[in-house]
Amino acid sequence: MAGLEQKVASAYAAYRQDSLDYERYKRLNEQDIGSVQILDQARLRYQTSQSNFMIATRAFQETRGQLRIELQNANNNYLAQKSLLGEYMLVAAISGKVYDIVPKAGELVSSNHAVIDLGATDSFEVEMLVDESDIYLVKQGQPVYFELVALEDTVFHGTVKNIYPRINPVDKTAKVVASIDPLGCDLYPGMSLEANIIIRQKKGILAVPVEYISMDGTVIVKKGSKKETVKVRTGIRDLEYAEILEGLEENDHIIKP
Repeated sequence: MAGLEQKVASAYAAYRQDSLDYERYKRLNEQDIGSVQILDQARLRYQTSQSNFMIATRAFQETRGQLRIELQNANNNYLAQKSLLGEYMLVAAISGKVYDIVPKAGELVSSNHAVIDLGATDSFEVEMLVDESDIYLVKQGQPVYFELVALEDTVFHGTVKNIYPRINPVDKTAKVVASIDPLGCDLYPGMSLEANIIIRQKKGILAVPVEYISMDGTVIVKKGSKKETVKVRTGIRDLEYAEILEGLEENDHIIKP
């Protein structure tokens, strides 16, 4: 607009000067002073500058009107977008900690895509995969003990909260969700761990390492300089130890096969 205003001002100055010159030559001609040719030249300059001034004024007015329309449209668009601002505001149903922002800056986010990973800061859950042959032994409320790969020599505990009644057709496992007490440690989503679900407990039992029991259910017992193979009956067991119900006594000396 500044350039157009300057053009209008320049055109007006030229038009005003040519108008004064034309009037002056016109009066002189009426007094028979000067030639008709000079008067005609002055009239032509006056008419040309007048036309230029009108063209510059019209261009200025049209541009100003167009800019006013664009300003009004832009203001209307602004008000429309402002009224929709609430639809683009993320409101979480729960309080918590943002663990991850999924989209990158500048990416378009649709309504059916995740935007952030939001979770609690004082309570955590663990997703476990239990083999289909063992899932019938798992019940809600059973205690669970965890060992994290990133935190050695630290045992966490929790309880079974939910058992999903579906077997994955690929790996033949069922998903089980359990709570976990962080014990003041920093836990991160996606950490790997090993879980042991306690399905039965006994106290004061006779137990031996499972690696001392042969596949046929026998144990090698050393009696003096002799070795004997004894058949045993086992009870509950885990990955490390097995309960001995029959076949061994507390002070028997057993040998690893």
